Amino acid sequence: MSDARLLRVAMALYQEALSVHRDELDSLNVFPVPDGDTGTNLLFTQRAVTAALSLLNPAEEDEVAAVREVVEAAALRAARGNSGVILAAVLRALCDSLPAPSERLAGWVLAEAFDAASQAAWRAVVDPKEGTALTVLREAAAGARRAAAGAADDAAAVSREALAAAAQALAETRHQRPELERAGVVDAGALGLVLLIDCIRAAVVGDGPSIPVGPYGPVGRPGADGPSRLSEDGAFEVQFIVHADEESIERLRRDLVAGGTSLAISGERGTYAVHVHTDDPERALAAGAAAGAVEDRAVRPFDARPEEPSGGSVPAGQVRTGLVAVADGAGLERVFRSLGAVVVAGGPGRNPPVAVLQSALTAAGAEGAILLPNHPTVVPAARAAAESGERSAVVVDARSIPAGLAAAAAYRADATVGQNAREMSAAGAAVRAGEVGIAAVAVDTAAGPVRPGDWFAAVGETVVEIGDEPAPVAVRLVERLIGRAEAELITVVLGEGAAAPEVDNVCEALREAGPGLRVDVIVGGQPHHRYLIGVE
Repeated sequence: MSDARLLRVAMALYQEALSVHRDELDSLNVFPVPDGDTGTNLLFTQRAVTAALSLLNPAEEDEVAAVREVVEAAALRAARGNSGVILAAVLRALCDSLPAPSERLAGWVLAEAFDAASQAAWRAVVDPKEGTALTVLREAAAGARRAAAGAADDAAAVSREALAAAAQALAETRHQRPELERAGVVDAGALGLVLLIDCIRAAVVGDGPSIPVGPYGPVGRPGADGPSRLSEDGAFEVQFIVHADEESIERLRRDLVAGGTSLAISGERGTYAVHVHTDDPERALAAGAAAGAVEDRAVRPFDARPEEPSGGSVPAGQVRTGLVAVADGAGLERVFRSLGAVVVAGGPGRNPPVAVLQSALTAAGAEGAILLPNHPTVVPAARAAAESGERSAVVVDARSIPAGLAAAAAYRADATVGQNAREMSAAGAAVRAGEVGIAAVAVDTAAGPVRPGDWFAAVGETVVEIGDEPAPVAVRLVERLIGRAEAELITVVLGEGAAAPEVDNVCEALREAGPGLRVDVIVGGQPHHRYLIGVE
């Protein structure tokens, strides 16, 4: 088997292995932060590589130079997370180590490739740690060199020894980092690289991946008391591609080290993938822009697990318009996702940064997208993200959750951005919305003085009703919202603290007040308002 064909087989096997081990890897991801995304990031990065390889024409499939170029470019541009950036560096080094076209891979060539991959990974991480993927790669390279010393032409023997050394190093990671020892798990990134080495071995010897799925770790396990995110590691994960010279990259490296952690930079010949954890994503992106031309920006809060763009029930290839919605509350996030949206956590008092919204627009997975801010304070950032992003985006001016839900229900992934903007804007504009909550402080309002513990109803920022119980306040709010207009539906979104029998009383009162109206109840979980109410 030629070197180019062997590499293509290994890449296909590695995607298969990552698909099988994705959830396991995510569950083991307790270091550097327990954000449960190592398997996801490796899989998404590798998918881009295999997809790019599938586009090679038959004449190029056995050309080392063509395969090398495709793998390097795809891995660098698609690298997700710290693990994805390391993988990009490893794959680039492996490709660069392939010699001119040959019919059979020599053992000593494979050993040199493992050594180059290890060195590239250690260079990519600014603050390298033992007990990680770097350790596994170093030990795999050492094992490969030992085998090549006695069997320079036997690539199968070299690959087996590299895997054995990597597996031993993986087992030892459990005791090399306190985070891993406390959780009783091996390092997720290290396991991800062991899977790659196993797939290279499988391609060389002509069989399949040999590593079974192991016990799951604590991250993301329902009901498990897994470790919490390390606050000192930054609230956001920032990634981008930057085109710059080596001097500018060194300056960028110093700038990002000063304001972030988990920094990894992979690339050469003027194009680099950058990954960092930081509390100030705008500063990190500005540093990148100062170094050179920046593209493919991605910013993700650590309280949001990465997921694949939905597009609703439309096949991925037919998605013309993506959807991004801002929502605060686990229930609301689930509802918006079920309607096809990429969800950004945020709302009153927790406005998402422009960079996070831009990243979500990119993650929506289409050439254009609709952005639903769902609260007045989010509108300015939403407009800035839509205007400065790399993809066509339109803000549908939904200023309340009920309006946003109605707009999202009108979204069609297979329609154009313009069609969606018109239909979703009309659906959102048909909703009159207000909120009901309990006062925490005394304040004078247009409806009279409010004391702590009073129930109040507000439309926008104006308090319109005050009372001792939630049900009558909600009824009077709905009567105001309906006014002289026609209405068919009342939507009640339940926030934190809403529980029976209080909820039953409110909903029953609304049904009695509008016998011809349908009352839909959504468990939103929003923190600031007990009830969000929309009438349409």
